[in-house]
Amino acid sequence: MGSEPSYEHVQFQLICQPLQQLHFGNYCREKDTALEDTGEIIHADTLFSAIISTAAEQLEKDQFDRLLTGFTGGKSSLSSACYGLKKEEKLLRFYPKPVTADFFKVPDGKKIKRIRYVSDGILNQGITPDQWSGTDCVIIQRCFVALKKELEDLGLKEQIWKDLEIFRKETVMKVQVQRDAQAQNDAGPYAQTNLVLADHSAIGLQVFFWFEACIDASLFPPLQLIMQIIAASGIGGERSTLNSTFEECFCVQINQHEIATSPCMALGLTIPKGEDEFKGMGRIITRGGRRMASEGKLKTVKMLEEGALFSVPPEGNIVRLSNEKQELTYRYGKAYCIPIHQNFHFPNGTLL
Repeated sequence: MGSEPSYEHVQFQLICQPLQQLHFGNYCREKDTALEDTGEIIHADTLFSAIISTAAEQLEKDQFDRLLTGFTGGKSSLSSACYGLKKEEKLLRFYPKPVTADFFKVPDGKKIKRIRYVSDGILNQGITPDQWSGTDCVIIQRCFVALKKELEDLGLKEQIWKDLEIFRKETVMKVQVQRDAQAQNDAGPYAQTNLVLADHSAIGLQVFFWFEACIDASLFPPLQLIMQIIAASGIGGERSTLNSTFEECFCVQINQHEIATSPCMALGLTIPKGEDEFKGMGRIITRGGRRMASEGKLKTVKMLEEGALFSVPPEGNIVRLSNEKQELTYRYGKAYCIPIHQNFHFPNGTLL
């Protein structure tokens, strides 16, 4: 029997260009409205798809097969990519909001529920929603919350906090060109919504996406190469018409998360592997359903969003969306979890 592979625990940082534009498709029933909205973060299934499709083009078959098997049959996994702010060598990372944060009874409940991302300090120190509107916290762009000290440590002056922007959504009208008789029904105007990253170059502030990965040590070099290629070519949809390439891609080694016996929070979309793994709580999102030329639509799948909480770390699952007539297509839903502060456990202090 061969020895167990060793694993690297790493964090990738994709540094965004000022006013960089991206489009991440959401599930949509109708093809005509498929581009009218965009996701805000790079979900783990989108990231995985970009890694595997790029690897299939760039790696030798043997190396590609080992990378794919490392995720599908091994313990390799990755999180979704969330936002961060960088000024020189100082970083501020944001995480998905724990789902239990919406259960706290606070006077400004609607304001708190609009927040979708929490900072390092908020999450790791267990700063609960009843304190987010207080003097020690700052709500940014209505959907981020951070500690004032974190913004000060980043070198941001207090007068810019109120108007600080990290991203915005921008909708443009386009016209589909009729290329042949079969495309006649698709011709005409349509709306496309893109994610536009903020430009803070005047104060030396950069927006970046970060994600974590647990990867078989022997597969780390090819993964690092693939991420450099993705940074240079962009990620998401409509790349031929958008400025979607990243400025740089960094990778740093991190410590393994100790979650073997403690409650944990998912940092990626998760497909529970059977009822035994569904011991937690999370918001549900529908993924899949993309139209495959003349073969019809792919199947859809329900997934737990980032921020879901589990009493026992789940393994997650990868499921097939295609039928026998369609190109083989899977949806990545393996779990990537981190410990969660006890202040964010369910209101009675326990988990399901």
